[in-house]
Amino acid sequence: MNVNIVIYHVKDLASAKPLFAALTGTEPYAESPYYIGFRSEHLEIGLAPAGYNGLTGPVPYWTADDIKAAVKKLVDSGATLQQDVTDIGEGGQIALLRDPEGNAIGLRSF
Repeated sequence: MNVNIVIYHVKDLASAKPLFAALTGTEPYAESPYYIGFRSEHLEIGLAPAGYNGLTGPVPYWTADDIKAAVKKLVDSGATLQQDVTDIGEGGQIALLRDPEGNAIGLRSF
């Protein structure tokens, strides 16, 4: 698995957009009331509303070929499942876990 997206949970998408455009050196490739996405070389930077699933900070999403097997492996290794595998459209799926310290771990597959 590898990390190829980090989602920042922000209070105000509109005010965060110019900062992340300057940071990434690009304009958003995707923009909606629920998500603004930037591509910066091999990493996607996303902005999402703060408070979704209780999240208030950045979450790295690891790509998993078999997301259900990855969830099981991480839970068996001490992670706590916060959001089970969920379809996000266009064949994509995500899941959210927490490590024993409470840090968010995202998984996604396409």
